[in-house]
Amino acid sequence: MHRPKATPVVKYVGTYFVYIIIVNQIVWMIKQKGIKMGPGWEKAKKFPYFDNWTATHMGWSIIAAMVGIKPGTFLLLNLGNEFILEPLLAYGHNAGISYIMFASEHDPFWHKVADAAYSQATHDLVYYAIADTIKDVNKEVEEEVASHSH
Repeated sequence: MHRPKATPVVKYVGTYFVYIIIVNQIVWMIKQKGIKMGPGWEKAKKFPYFDNWTATHMGWSIIAAMVGIKPGTFLLLNLGNEFILEPLLAYGHNAGISYIMFASEHDPFWHKVADAAYSQATHDLVYYAIADTIKDVNKEVEEEVASHSH
């Protein structure tokens, strides 16, 4: 029986949601202990709009590139995260949904644009730097799977 394989997008999005759950729990524990997060974790509200959260976005963009998510697909995921998911989490937190701990503040518009731009630039640089390697690995995996399916 043939089992469908998960696409890189499904793997990436699933892993990202697990990451969000873990970050949420860590922030919850920090708040329970009354510890204030350092100044780098506050939202950057003026140019160049770079903060520690921006760096986490850039880290995820590297992961996306390494698993082979194409630039156009990453752009959609990236914009969806900045302009849909993050605002929904902030609305949920501010509406009193107790299990959303880390998204208490809406990002200013230009912060969202900057996060998306930094992430996209990082993704595309990594993606095109390793594009041939990704193709070679994907080809090897497909050949391996094909050899076991007969």
